Amino acid sequence: MWSAVYDFLYWYMGVPLLVIAFVIAVLHVVYWNLRVSRHWDRTARMLDVGGYTRFYFCAIMQSFHMTKGVFTPVGKEKPTPVTNKVSAMGVRNKVLSVYYPDNTDEMMVIVDCYMFHQALSRYRRCIDFKGDHMEIPPVFMSVYFNKSLIALGSSELSRSPILGAVHFKQEVTVYQDLAPLLTSLFSMSCYAEEYRITEKGVEVDIVMKIFDEHEILVWDAVVTGISLLPNSKRKRKVSSEISKDQIIAEEGDFVPYKQDIITTDHLTGLKFAKASMDYQPQHLWGWSAKIVGFNSPIAHGLWTMAVAAERIMRSETCYRDVYPLQLETSFRRPLVLGNSGLLHYEKPDGEKNLSHFKVIHPKTKLAYVTGKIYVGPKNKKE
Repeated sequence: MWSAVYDFLYWYMGVPLLVIAFVIAVLHVVYWNLRVSRHWDRTARMLDVGGYTRFYFCAIMQSFHMTKGVFTPVGKEKPTPVTNKVSAMGVRNKVLSVYYPDNTDEMMVIVDCYMFHQALSRYRRCIDFKGDHMEIPPVFMSVYFNKSLIALGSSELSRSPILGAVHFKQEVTVYQDLAPLLTSLFSMSCYAEEYRITEKGVEVDIVMKIFDEHEILVWDAVVTGISLLPNSKRKRKVSSEISKDQIIAEEGDFVPYKQDIITTDHLTGLKFAKASMDYQPQHLWGWSAKIVGFNSPIAHGLWTMAVAAERIMRSETCYRDVYPLQLETSFRRPLVLGNSGLLHYEKPDGEKNLSHFKVIHPKTKLAYVTGKIYVGPKNKKE
């Protein structure tokens, strides 16, 4: 009798458990070799994410290996610039607690970087770039950083899930001509500056910088994203029930100087994903978008930002070969693939040639993207 019990336990419980343990061990070994660790020397080749399989594998495994940040409830920490912020989507996200990583210890520095010319060519085609072949679009280096962001998000340095994260704000500064990066090595740094637990999810500000071969800062950006909480991932539809006063308060009021139409098709997300290595599911197919709470696939925020900047800079010569060039953009609503947006921007004005712009729905006038472009030092935060 006991022999039969032993055989049953061994074959129907012991062996399956051993197999499961072996599979888990193999997955962890693979993950530890694919991810980027702060203890390794990091080069551009290590940050070449690869494709769908590697991206999703690291993103899923990362959720089991995140370092725990010590979040401090707002009001109990020392006075800081952190306040309850209004998100780029016009919804007040109440900040419940904050966490400040040790940037010295957790900064990811990537050396011996080189231009990914194939990705740059794809990128130029995706945004219908009309510039010179030696010109690098100002937003492109953000796309280049997707490799390090994915690596950072799939490493032990991350405090929030990367899969399904929503990108809702970006600031870019170009300090000088980027053309030398086409033929010379450069270095990059990337770190999470601040995490915030809000009512919607975990927000994070990531600072990205690029230095030329002489270690001179030539480009930087601040990216703000949010990993939504499970109860926030409800199906999202843009309501047309909104008053003119609400539109003005949310997007700002200016007299359009020029306008242009920005169109998408059902392959826009896939094409830009290949150029940017950003395979977030909400940008690819209908079924994958539903997994993270969207009814339909949506355009990358960086794609909309880049197309808007390209149209403005091709039309207005005051932004060409003038540095520093500043781009500040908020991604307010998803642009569903297959739909169009209307680009409005005001006439460049003042010493900085400041121009506000927005990409809006042609009928409802609700904004997909709002922002401003100007030259000179960055404007102070209000």
